[in-house]
Amino acid sequence: LKLQFLYFIGVSQRKMPLSTQQIKETFNLFDADGSGAIDKEELALACKGLGLSLDAVQIDEMLQKIDKDGNCIIDIDEFERMIRAKEADMGSEGEVKKAFNLFGEYANALNEEHFERVANEIGIKYDPEWTALFIKEASNGGPSVTLNQWYSVHGLPGGEDVEEF
Repeated sequence: LKLQFLYFIGVSQRKMPLSTQQIKETFNLFDADGSGAIDKEELALACKGLGLSLDAVQIDEMLQKIDKDGNCIIDIDEFERMIRAKEADMGSEGEVKKAFNLFGEYANALNEEHFERVANEIGIKYDPEWTALFIKEASNGGPSVTLNQWYSVHGLPGGEDVEEF
């Protein structure tokens, strides 16, 4: 959940795909031994560095999803394919709605409490000032962000919904 959330936030705020050079630089950060491939241990270390507490089974599952040729390592081509697929998915309406639902699964609109709960759940520092500013900007001054406003923030049609909850 934390990795998905952090990646979503990064992609949605960037609005542009990573360049091939940026992907290579990121790959090289994960490829600690410089072998040209990310093995299970390097993947576990990278996840730990991102603040993820994944067990061996979860690391194996992640490796299997990314490692298309089944050699138990992730090469640069597999890494780039994974990043490009994630970038394509993250801008979709379904993924943006999924992120909205991470904050408030049954909510019609997101308020500061929703943001605080998610921050606490994924272990990142909650910043009430940033949250208040985000909500104010996204909602045109309202106390909460509706799904249509959330779509608009992420570059999708919407944003006309100003109903306050």
